[in-house]
Amino acid sequence: MSGFASVSDALDLLVEPFDVQPDWESIVRDAGHERRPRRRGWAGILVAAAALLVVLVAAAFASGLADRFSAWIGGTPGTPAPAPEQAGFDARNDSSLAAFPRGTRLRLILRRTFDGVSFDLLGFRNGDAYCLRLVRTAVPNAAGRTQCVRSDELSGHVALVADDARFDVGRPAVAVTGIYGFASDGVRAVHVVRARTSTTVPATDNVFLALAGQRTGTGEQRRPPNPVLAVGAVMKDGTLRNVPYVVVGSTSGGVLPGGKVPRVPSYFGAPASTHIPGAPTKVTAPIADPHVGWLDAREKRGAPLPKQPVKLTFGRVIQPDPDDPVRVGVAVGPASGITRSRLVTGDWTCLVDFVVLGSGGAISCTKTPFAQGPISSGGYVESPIVAFSGLAADGVARIEVFLASGLRVRAALRDNVYSVSVPEADLPGELVAYDAQGKVAGLESLPGNAVAKPCPPAELTTPTSKLAPPQRWERVDLSTLTVDGHAILGATPAQVVAALGKPALIRPRNQVVNNVGVPAYDYGGTTQATAGLEVVFLKRGSRMVANELLYQSPSLVDERLGHVLRAQPVALQARIEDAYGSRYRLTASYGGAQLTCTGVFQARTGAEGFSFGLDPHRPSRPFLEIVGNARSLP
Repeated sequence: MSGFASVSDALDLLVEPFDVQPDWESIVRDAGHERRPRRRGWAGILVAAAALLVVLVAAAFASGLADRFSAWIGGTPGTPAPAPEQAGFDARNDSSLAAFPRGTRLRLILRRTFDGVSFDLLGFRNGDAYCLRLVRTAVPNAAGRTQCVRSDELSGHVALVADDARFDVGRPAVAVTGIYGFASDGVRAVHVVRARTSTTVPATDNVFLALAGQRTGTGEQRRPPNPVLAVGAVMKDGTLRNVPYVVVGSTSGGVLPGGKVPRVPSYFGAPASTHIPGAPTKVTAPIADPHVGWLDAREKRGAPLPKQPVKLTFGRVIQPDPDDPVRVGVAVGPASGITRSRLVTGDWTCLVDFVVLGSGGAISCTKTPFAQGPISSGGYVESPIVAFSGLAADGVARIEVFLASGLRVRAALRDNVYSVSVPEADLPGELVAYDAQGKVAGLESLPGNAVAKPCPPAELTTPTSKLAPPQRWERVDLSTLTVDGHAILGATPAQVVAALGKPALIRPRNQVVNNVGVPAYDYGGTTQATAGLEVVFLKRGSRMVANELLYQSPSLVDERLGHVLRAQPVALQARIEDAYGSRYRLTASYGGAQLTCTGVFQARTGAEGFSFGLDPHRPSRPFLEIVGNARSLP
């Protein structure tokens, strides 16, 4: 990511506001985006002795952080946390399996009030980790958001977003969203650009917190989300440096190159290159029979595994790094059933990721953990700091992550269980397993981030003059969302056939709900890929009703618009606003801030509406999708 030459370059971040949502269902969600909660964060052991502090400070100097994060290296940021905050943390810590060391002392670094609600950003050192915890002041024992960043993750960054957060507060409800993280000594403030707003917040004691919010309202009143798009560090010399950040959307996410908001309709697509500097490209010392001996022998390593919702015959909890709260459950359980027409027997291998400062965890199982090599990764959850964990076969002595940014991070490894966290914006990466001789025993790719790309033009290959006359199912009235004068939304399958005729293809189990097949009807083509209209039903009580009409027919016509899908999407958007602006409001500008090649109109009164656009990988099939009330209501 490139930086900015001067503060004036920040203007490149501020473009015309976008009111964007990438899909219809997100229109009626609560305003504001957040990432799915991460399962855990990085941390180390709390420094309790002066001798250990000297060692850690020396390590910080060696990593080049001592002159960049002075409030945390040899300093004491903020003030001692108020008693309620400390007690709330202690209570959660004592009840969590994935806990920090007892006696961990918090400090209050920032207190911010938004819409009358107070939030506290607390901090603490934990071995080689710098930890932040964001909670509502009035609810200090709530889960809040807690994230830790190791010194090698901070290396090379003038500032780093540690986490996203969302809090729903008040009545009527307000969704308060924000980001927080670390800023080096040279950073004066952090500039945050959202879809509709921008703000600059000061950097205090090497940390920052930026909050924003909006009322959630009812399904008819909610505004689209206002997600963070770009983050910049305002340096003390007046320059602005980009802070790499992964934009989050409800259907897509990615990185804005250089942190600059596109000025043309754009989407998140695959990057042109996934080069990982310095990463090995081939295995030189493969492990012939990858397995975990102690697990096969049912040795009682680590700690007992708490009872899980699935049947398990043996399980233990391993802490890969004794100075880290991350715990991973490793277990085996009986497998039975049929998959792909074959009988499944034997034991499954399962991993349980426990939530730091939380209760319970997420479990994932596989029949063949080492089918792809000596590294077997569990699940991970999107977050500015992404945590990966899994199993390593006997013979793996060390695991490192090579990142596209050039950063290298060593994983913690104990009793064949590994854990490592990396900045999401530095991905993609390569997980590399080494044997005791330092030879490459296994490789596993870590997924990367999409990047913003311009939406391609629609390929309108057939002139309007050469199109076949529209059939009755190709005649819509967007003012009433009817087809050939019939209200198809909410109609039963029989009523749809009576109004539009027999479909070319019936897919009786397009969806399965409680073992009941929910159909879809296709018109104008004998395959789903060639259909001009797809009528999607949903189950409402005991009835099947149509709730979605997906058009890709070039002959589609509307009384006021004429041939709907024979115009470029931006031009179509303007024509719809002119013709139906009093009936619908544009809630998602085509290719706008959520970066999908889609635009959305919602009824000014009611929850129905329609989207339009194209698949950037198939621009010859622009679409119009009409959606009714049943699926859209909260």
